[in-house]
Amino acid sequence: MYITNMVAINRSGIIGLKGELYIPHDIRKKLELNPNSRIKLVVEDGKLLVEKIVVVDLKSDEYKK
Repeated sequence: MYITNMVAINRSGIIGLKGELYIPHDIRKKLELNPNSRIKLVVEDGKLLVEKIVVVDLKSDEYKK
C-alpha cells in the first residue's frame, strides 16, 4: 500500500522464480516506474517499502549554466 494525493492504493505483487519483484501496472504508472528505473528497498517493522530513486544527469543542458 502507498499513499499518493492522500489516496491509498493497496495491491499485491508477485515474486518471480529468480527473485524479481513484479509491481502491478497501475502502481508502476502512478510512480512513473519504467524498465531500468532505480528503486530503493527498505525493510521496516516487517514491511517492505519501495521508493523510486530519481537520477539527475548534471551534465544535461538543463543543469548547465
